[in-house]
Amino acid sequence: MKLGFIGMGAMGSAIAAGALRRGFVKACDLSFSDASVTPGSHPLTKEFGASQAASNRELVGSVDAVVVAVKPKHIGAVLTEISSELGGKLVISIAGGVGLEHLEGWIPPETPIVRVMPNLNAQVNAAMSALCANAAVTPEQKQYALGLFNAVGRTVQLEESLFPAFTAIAGCAPAWTYTYVEALAKAGVAAGLTKAAAIESATQMLLGSALMLQDGLEKGAHPGQLIDRVCSPGGSTIAGLLAGEDAGFSRAVAHMVEGAMAGDAKATQK
Repeated sequence: MKLGFIGMGAMGSAIAAGALRRGFVKACDLSFSDASVTPGSHPLTKEFGASQAASNRELVGSVDAVVVAVKPKHIGAVLTEISSELGGKLVISIAGGVGLEHLEGWIPPETPIVRVMPNLNAQVNAAMSALCANAAVTPEQKQYALGLFNAVGRTVQLEESLFPAFTAIAGCAPAWTYTYVEALAKAGVAAGLTKAAAIESATQMLLGSALMLQDGLEKGAHPGQLIDRVCSPGGSTIAGLLAGEDAGFSRAVAHMVEGAMAGDAKATQK
């Protein structure tokens, strides 16, 4: 199956490179188009030998599935431009806040469309993506889309109505996590650590904790069980947790999710 990408920004490039590195698609079966990229200069071409089409329409005419990886404000114009070339080909959109119904309005009826919400962790092959599809998508096409995004992380199938909640937790929370690490580092500096040592310690802690969570998830364990394993009776960990709750830690996280969902609702095109 020949795969094309329209748009070679950070996300499009990460997904395409991940698919090539994991062997999901061969370089001879992957091509892309991006008017801002000088032919022959993109790493996909230099490192893998992927071809660059001269235009979006030329690209779509030569592939079986196309990932439209452009900003939400541009997706309408791009889909309108390539509409006549689709002919039942699979369209995969990663434009945030643009729903299936809206996407369907720009292209021919019965065009199979998969909507995916990935996150920027695709750059390190550790993305968490959500996927939904319209009624025209076949089981084989859905499995193809799942395989593509599993090549750069993990993918879950969700009802489109749940995308705002997913976006808050998987799409927005990386920035909140970086804020948490920065706050830990500042507290570490206040306690006498250098900024570099504090950031390194917090980052490695976060990486290890994420791996512990992932291992626990696969074994059916709950995060609360991991918390209990770290908290010794009368120890510093439980004392710190209680201090955090006194400061409203859990409620602050809930407010952040609610705020992100409210922002998503304002921006979403249904």
